[in-house]
Amino acid sequence: MDKLLAMRCFSTVAELGSFSAAARRLGRSKASVSRQVAELEASLDAQLLLRTTRRVNLTETGQACLVRCRELLTALDDLENAVRGREAALGGMLRVAGPHTFAELHLSSAIDAFMRLHPALEIELSLTDGYVDLVRDACDVAIRIGALEDSSLVARRLATSRILCCAAPAYLGAHGRPETPAALAAHVLVVDTNFRQASWRFVVDGRSEMVRARGRLQVNSAAFVREQLLAGAGVGLVPEFVVANALARDELVVLPFVCEPRELGIHAVYPQRRHLARRVRAFVDFLVGWFAADGPGAGIDAARA
Repeated sequence: MDKLLAMRCFSTVAELGSFSAAARRLGRSKASVSRQVAELEASLDAQLLLRTTRRVNLTETGQACLVRCRELLTALDDLENAVRGREAALGGMLRVAGPHTFAELHLSSAIDAFMRLHPALEIELSLTDGYVDLVRDACDVAIRIGALEDSSLVARRLATSRILCCAAPAYLGAHGRPETPAALAAHVLVVDTNFRQASWRFVVDGRSEMVRARGRLQVNSAAFVREQLLAGAGVGLVPEFVVANALARDELVVLPFVCEPRELGIHAVYPQRRHLARRVRAFVDFLVGWFAADGPGAGIDAARA
């Protein structure tokens, strides 16, 4: 059995969820791919895939095996590229996850520029405002905004963005302008649940003051909060990069409250691996340079050394 071929077949089947699709990508017959995976399972004395008539799913053992297989195959691909003198040529699939609004506003142009530099590279971008487990979800890089909770990951800071308390002039004209954070209790709040905190926190005269973050509308989308604020639905906390254009057009007003924390860190994170794919390192390095050259602006500040 060619173990490397078997691992490549298994990895491709796991990625595509189909033996037929994997066979087409690899340029092999479906029977050949199925045989390679079966031989790999036999050699490991473990079931890696659950096969149904509609879909192929990973077992728990298969999930763990997939992570190691991808590391080995990535290391092999990098070795072959280096030996052949193709260090500058990046290829293969790069899987990236990021939050919807930030990706649409700031990541799209960066990814386009990176792909133009590396035409042999493929990128699978998954946009979600939920938590992404990089190992479980087989993701190479994730863009995270806010506090970093998983210390097992490598994190590179790309930029920061202030947190602002905003409302539309029409809303303030109709309901009055709150002069203190405590006055927000009498106002309609539009809550972005991505902040994952039960209270909004502010600094008043050097001390922390909390306002319970219970609004008539709670949503896990900063862009949706922005649109509600523009419509005059209430007061909300939003990252500056989400509302920068609306503020420049005087469509929203920033209330003079100091939020705690005052700013959000924007990081690229990836798993700690002995053999990190060159495309992962190159992509993260590119993002660091991109935001350093592009910021400050549009509501973000470049990472500070």
